[in-house]
Amino acid sequence: MKQLRSDKIVGGLFLIGLGILFLLLNLGIISWSIVGNIFQLWPLILVVIGINIIAKNNAIVKVITWLLFLIIFIGYGYLYSGGISLNNNGHTMNSSKLAETATGKVNIDFGGAKLDIGSVNRNLIEANANHNNVRPQIKYSNDNSHVTIDLKTEKDIIKFGNNTLDYNIRLNNQIVWDIEADLGAVSGKLDLTELKVARLNMNLGASNLRIYLGDKHTSTDMKIDAGASNIELIIPEALGMKVKVDGMISKTSLNRLGWQQVNDYYISPNYEDAVSKAVVIIDLGVGKLDIVVKD
Repeated sequence: MKQLRSDKIVGGLFLIGLGILFLLLNLGIISWSIVGNIFQLWPLILVVIGINIIAKNNAIVKVITWLLFLIIFIGYGYLYSGGISLNNNGHTMNSSKLAETATGKVNIDFGGAKLDIGSVNRNLIEANANHNNVRPQIKYSNDNSHVTIDLKTEKDIIKFGNNTLDYNIRLNNQIVWDIEADLGAVSGKLDLTELKVARLNMNLGASNLRIYLGDKHTSTDMKIDAGASNIELIIPEALGMKVKVDGMISKTSLNRLGWQQVNDYYISPNYEDAVSKAVVIIDLGVGKLDIVVKD
């Protein structure tokens, strides 16, 4: 009877701990990305089970070992994710940058929205939204040199009136980024002037975007596949440009720039000698493309 009671106590406390874990996840206080850590910490489960077998008649030992496992699991997940900090509504996220992190990839998967992307100096990422249906996931490589950030809307959001979904994202300007964005109808601004962007790949619906390119990285590959869209691309004068345009563009400023046309590409006069270069491929269903060279 005593053994039966102790097993009930252990089971009950374990379920309480598990419930608290899922509550913290659902409230956005900790990130869902820590769930994946169970695959790294599974040997610890064997250790806990072994201790429980040895101390099968000691309920206190069982309780302590399982509680310690949950604490280690949550704590390791927090450190592994780079210290994600969310407010109570999940509107804001700040994550600190690890010193050894040099490269990163961002996967953005939103529906129709207003998007604002820029740079930040200290943190890995700072982001906020006007709703709480985005849960960030941040994963580091084993040596922490590379980070992958997933930003995805968890489920369809019902909008009332003219309310729009706003996303404000700031990425660290010391890391070399690979940005993958799968968006619906989107409007807004991408200010990449202070970011080191190696690759930008965007799949868009009907869009109205202003994109500022920078010259902080030596080589940038950019591809945009969009529906009916108006896109304004603002580039620094020092950036060497090679641009290919496909689709039914009704208006473009490329011909006014006086760039050399070689095969399917428009090439800026400084392309060969430029320290930083960008190759841009844009495929619009129908729409307008403006390229502005800024001093």
